[in-house]
Amino acid sequence: YLYSETAGQNFLSTELTLVAILTIHSLAQPYRNRSHNIIDTLLFTDLVFINSLSYYIYLGKLYPDMYLYVTAAYVIQNLLIFLPFSIFAFYIVNSYCKRQSFYATVNRKISANRNKRS
Repeated sequence: YLYSETAGQNFLSTELTLVAILTIHSLAQPYRNRSHNIIDTLLFTDLVFINSLSYYIYLGKLYPDMYLYVTAAYVIQNLLIFLPFSIFAFYIVNSYCKRQSFYATVNRKISANRNKRS
């Protein structure tokens, strides 16, 4: 953690650190598999947006007349927080359903071949 005197400086230093990591990661492409690099870059981008919205929410709470904007930012931030998990859960369920469908098709073909032999 970086030590700073105010919360604004803390948010700014965190944001700059995240953007630096995102930039280095995007340029270095540390994984051999291209899709892993893309997924990791998208996750870092998500973190940058979440941190930006955290700072916006912090500033918005200092001004009571920005209540609606802060509420909208809070909702968007929560959606961004749960977005990676939702995509991962959808991928797992989709893979499971495809696998079950594949096995059902194979079993039907095997049964059909057995019936033809009889």
